Amino acid sequence: MTLSENAREFLAAQHAAAMITLGPGDVPKVARVGVAHVDGRLWSSGTRGRVRTQRLRRDPRCTLYVHASTWDWLALETRVTIRDGDDAPALNLRCSVPCRPAQTGLCCGTGRSSTKPRS
Repeated sequence: MTLSENAREFLAAQHAAAMITLGPGDVPKVARVGVAHVDGRLWSSGTRGRVRTQRLRRDPRCTLYVHASTWDWLALETRVTIRDGDDAPALNLRCSVPCRPAQTGLCCGTGRSSTKPRS
């Protein structure tokens, strides 16, 4: 996938996204994810046990909806490559570092360190 300069600049600053995958019966399923533009490719972390990972193993197509805190957004129709070899922990770190706000230790795109929903 070739990204425009505007898209690359947007992705350098925005990491909050939704990933839409296809579930059983090709029903669209959505999950909140963090994304990072690393070495010319768009990356998102995951784990072997996540349902979206299982769906992506069955069908690697997905749509990413990356959004800012304003009305700006970017939608990308993509094909996922799952990289879960022995180097997966190092690759996950490469994904998280560009997303992490300086000196906060927060995860990609969440804006907070907890994954619990706000009350």
